[in-house]
Amino acid sequence: MTPKIELSVDKTTVTEGDIVEMRWSCQNADSVELTLDNGFKKNTIPVEAVGSKKFRLNRSNGRTHLVIGATINGKTHYKSVAVRVKKMKATKAEEVHDYTGHKGIRNNGLKNSWENFKTKFKYAWSMFPANKQLAFKIMMLLGFFLLLSAFIPKFQTIGLLIVMGYLCWVVMKR
Repeated sequence: MTPKIELSVDKTTVTEGDIVEMRWSCQNADSVELTLDNGFKKNTIPVEAVGSKKFRLNRSNGRTHLVIGATINGKTHYKSVAVRVKKMKATKAEEVHDYTGHKGIRNNGLKNSWENFKTKFKYAWSMFPANKQLAFKIMMLLGFFLLLSAFIPKFQTIGLLIVMGYLCWVVMKR
């Protein structure tokens, strides 16, 4: 016995990102599966014998095939519909003019780059736990003293005393 399969979609041509509604009906079917094939990946899900579903068709290889498979007595029958998926047109970025003679992102300059770095650094710093902030501060201080000790040997002793003091503090704290 051959099942009567009805399959329809509300749009046969769409642009990437559009929604398509699919309706189907499979009389006398033991089980029904719905398959979407966009040319890159196939997805199959079991569905009821009668129903509808909406899909957002994003990435496609030009056509997306919607297939209903109805099984009766161990034999599967298929019906498919192809939907043409057009690529979305790229939007053009606006040029930025700041009256310096430069266009685009290059006109941010060193000052804006520094401000951007500071903002990101402050945010990242606020996300650190307190113990990591302390460890980072000590590491930066030791690096500073290590750099100074390359030119002035007395700072090497001061740096080592700071490390020793910190380690004593950690040992005594626990």
